[in-house]
Amino acid sequence: MGSLTPEIRRRIVKAYKKGYKIKDIAAIFGVSRWVVWKRRKRAYHPGKDPASFYYER
Repeated sequence: MGSLTPEIRRRIVKAYKKGYKIKDIAAIFGVSRWVVWKRRKRAYHPGKDPASFYYER
């Protein structure tokens, strides 16, 4: 899978909020655990707008 769409990124964060484990989320969306961890971290980073991370380079 190439770059993730903003919708997939939001779904990853929602799945984490619902209590799914990182390894399960990675398997569902076909990404690595590192990608899930990075998305979760960026969504909750204090002082930053989570939506701004959907417009990366």
